[in-house]
Amino acid sequence: MALFSAAFRPFFLFTALIAIIVPMYFVCVLINDYSYAGELLDIFSWHGHEMIFGFSSALLTGFLLTASANWTGKKVISQYELIILSLLWLIARGVLFYQPNTLSLLILAPLPFVVLLFKMLITLRGNRNCLPIVSILALLSFSQISHLYGALMQESAWVSFSYKFAGLSLFTLLFIFSGRLIPFFTNNKLGAPVLSLNNRVEIITYLCCLFSFIFYLSDFSMGEKIFSFLSFLLMIHRSLKLVNIKMFKEIMLSILVMAHSLLTLFFGMRLFNLFFESLEVGKSSYHILFAGALACFALAIMTRASLGHSGRKIEGSLLIRLSFYSLILGIVLRVFVPLFWGDVFTRFLHVSMGFWTLSFIFFMIKFLPIFIKKRPA
Repeated sequence: MALFSAAFRPFFLFTALIAIIVPMYFVCVLINDYSYAGELLDIFSWHGHEMIFGFSSALLTGFLLTASANWTGKKVISQYELIILSLLWLIARGVLFYQPNTLSLLILAPLPFVVLLFKMLITLRGNRNCLPIVSILALLSFSQISHLYGALMQESAWVSFSYKFAGLSLFTLLFIFSGRLIPFFTNNKLGAPVLSLNNRVEIITYLCCLFSFIFYLSDFSMGEKIFSFLSFLLMIHRSLKLVNIKMFKEIMLSILVMAHSLLTLFFGMRLFNLFFESLEVGKSSYHILFAGALACFALAIMTRASLGHSGRKIEGSLLIRLSFYSLILGIVLRVFVPLFWGDVFTRFLHVSMGFWTLSFIFFMIKFLPIFIKKRPA
């Protein structure tokens, strides 16, 4: 049972699987007229739910249960508990796809996040990471339930609110982790403290970003314009503080630079969309945050953790490089080409989806043999 010997093994596998299967099926339904069995959620709601909540629940379960063992210095989950969590996540995916009834969707679909929330509350009690992690998981759980309610009731305002609220929750998570992990990984790799962030500037930057999201949630465009502009400038400043020219020689570090750049570009895209609403094609700002920054950080962290925790050297092999390059190309095509071509729902969607999913296929080819084998002695 090597697959269930550590949380990152099954859940990073699930993260890659959902990143491959959901976009492929979604595009085939839209472009190739594949059948869609769902009767309670339309195909757009199903796709949005799985690519945000299904994807991030697998990613965060794998990451947090692995990282919390390091934070607490003890084993945090047994093999049997991990099997149960895995089954719970798979059952939630089945319920979302077959949609037997409203009650099963509202009860079973949110369970992976809710169980992870209580697991982290128990595991990290008294740890300094407890409050931010539990708070973010609570916000994501609320966002997920809001999305399901809005989609089931066909309340588009609730669905839109849930995407924005999930965006705030995941941005907060990525902001915290990027501020900690990028300097840590870079300084360790380069053997010197070359990167550091000012805590006061970090607080100001996050508060500006928070207000930008608050005005985004409230549809107050003038407030969002002002704070998106300030957030964009402050995030550019933060990006410059998180970059050292030597990082670009290391693919494992440069992908983190790309991920943070996309996080920064989200505010630039929001500002652009506010002034040119007709060019908000295919929800470009959503995709630069979720399919862009989140996916880049996910692939970078999954790759690094899978290598490190399986006793292998953390370096960019050919498959890892292909995975990163393919993801970046898929993001660029999905976010920016529709701005010039107009309609996003054409066969072009196959191309952008193809490169995006190919990156996770490369990840699977590289790491599936590692996940199902015991760690070398």
